[in-house]
Amino acid sequence: MKLSKYHFHSTYIKYIRLQRLFHSNYIFVRKF
Repeated sequence: MKLSKYHFHSTYIKYIRLQRLFHSNYIFVRKF
C-alpha cells in the first residue's frame, strides 16, 4: 500500500511537471 501510494505520488508529480512544461511552451508559442 505504501509503495503504490508513493508510486502514485511520484507519477502525479511527473504529470504536473509535464503539464507545466507544455503550458509554458504553449505560452511561448502564443507570444511569437
